[in-house]
Amino acid sequence: MVKMRDSRIELLRCVSMFLIVLSHFSLYGNWIGKNEFSPIFTVKTLLYNPLGIAGGVCFFIISGYFGFNKDSFEISLKKSKKRVFKTWIPTFFYSVVICLIIYFFHLNYVSKLSIVKSIFPIMFNEYWFITCYVVLILLSPYLNLVLKKLSKSYYRKFILLLFIFQIAALLENNIFNQFLIAFTSYVIGFYLRKYDVYVKEKYLLLYFILVYFLGLLSIYISKLIGLPFKSTSHFLPYILTVCLGTIIFLVFHELKPFKNKIVNTISTQVFAVYIITEQPQFRNILWSQIINTKQYQNSILFPLQGLLICFCIFIICIFIDSIRNNIFSLFLKKRNYKD
Repeated sequence: MVKMRDSRIELLRCVSMFLIVLSHFSLYGNWIGKNEFSPIFTVKTLLYNPLGIAGGVCFFIISGYFGFNKDSFEISLKKSKKRVFKTWIPTFFYSVVICLIIYFFHLNYVSKLSIVKSIFPIMFNEYWFITCYVVLILLSPYLNLVLKKLSKSYYRKFILLLFIFQIAALLENNIFNQFLIAFTSYVIGFYLRKYDVYVKEKYLLLYFILVYFLGLLSIYISKLIGLPFKSTSHFLPYILTVCLGTIIFLVFHELKPFKNKIVNTISTQVFAVYIITEQPQFRNILWSQIINTKQYQNSILFPLQGLLICFCIFIICIFIDSIRNNIFSLFLKKRNYKD
């Protein structure tokens, strides 16, 4: 009998993915005159953006947290390969299928290079989060060997060094710096379980409010000094979002353990939400044509509208992946039956 996972962590996966989609509502919307926004209006528009990368950080922290275990190197290596394969299947499927649908129905311009990239999405870094996740999982068995041997004192110094590296990366947003976020988050997750870190709940809420406020403040200051909209939104990652993601993880970790089959089932499909909504050719269609976010930018209900829209997107993507999953399962059953 398969042991049911702790639904605290599975719920965190669901919430983290929702936060990622929510941040994309802020970041990729077809806002009118976004580079001429005032600092205050920029903060309003990018209200959810600090939560997005923090959501991604939570996934890497979870991986690091469960990376600390009693498995031998050989077993860890075998598990990492299996996890990469399970991630690659839906990534390849949605990347190719969505690209072909857009191409054949002329929904958007699709170049030959785009088609090639859709076939090799991880190699071409079509999804930075998936690319970083796959690379990190492949490296994790070797990384775990090192982290297990570090003393608490040296471990803390190592984390501090990683944060210093992130300061130097503040104004860039390339794959190396994105991987630095993933790597730092994994190391923190491993540390949290290795040393059984505990923080009182009343302090966690205070820390969350403080760090989230600093994230919004960094957006305000960035716009004030003249950075364009997209650069403003990417000025705050790294240290602040890693801290924010760590706090969110600890909030869920301190909840009372529970088990829920529905939550655990949905959590296995949340990657599909990211893969579908972030498919390079579909992303602009989603936010600029289907959702048409600009119609909400002057609404006083803007924050609530963003929450409702992203919740609907989340549910629809989960439903789509449920259909894909059932089709794949039927195909495998028929194949096994023939064999």
